[in-house]
Amino acid sequence: MGFFQINKFACLPPLLSVALALSHSLSWAHGAPKEAKEAKEEAPATAEEPAIKPGYVAAQVAPIPSPKAPQHPLPWAQAKVTDLIKQLDPQSLKKKPKKGAFPFGMVELAIEFKGDSDQLADSSAPLLDSLSNALKYSRLVESKYVIEGHTESRGSTRYSFTLTKQQADAVKAALLAQGVDGNRLRTEGKGFKEPQDERNPLSKTNRRIRVVLVSAE
Repeated sequence: MGFFQINKFACLPPLLSVALALSHSLSWAHGAPKEAKEAKEEAPATAEEPAIKPGYVAAQVAPIPSPKAPQHPLPWAQAKVTDLIKQLDPQSLKKKPKKGAFPFGMVELAIEFKGDSDQLADSSAPLLDSLSNALKYSRLVESKYVIEGHTESRGSTRYSFTLTKQQADAVKAALLAQGVDGNRLRTEGKGFKEPQDERNPLSKTNRRIRVVLVSAE
């Protein structure tokens, strides 16, 4: 019995025995790589991702804040004559303004008009009175100034420049009516190119009159 277990093809005719043995050997040779490949594909990966511990919170990256637009001082809705003199006095140019204040040599006033027109509103009379009295003060009478009109971002660029120039002319006319020398004043319309509130170009705070010292004689 042991002999038949060792060589199961010994009892067959010689040629048939050799053929069967060769066929068995070839079938094993072709099947072995396939079985090895399947075993390789089914093998679990050795590298595993670390498990997240209970209570673990992923780090959050804070967004980069966008830069804030500079906030300019609000136009003066009312002003004392003495404050306007100090602001527009050529001698004040050597002084350093307080934080959040207008630089010396200029001031912005919330002079109002009737709608989108160059007709001064009655509510602007006190500001115009204070401005005219300041410009007639002894230390300012030899100085020259430019009156600039500004508005919010509405309408076309051409329209805004025309409107603000007419509004600046209206302020100049009101000052001349109160005795200010017209040769000391010139006007410009700035439109909406220089908003007071850069973060909100449609804000009504962008409507204002700016008075700037241009020369001191």
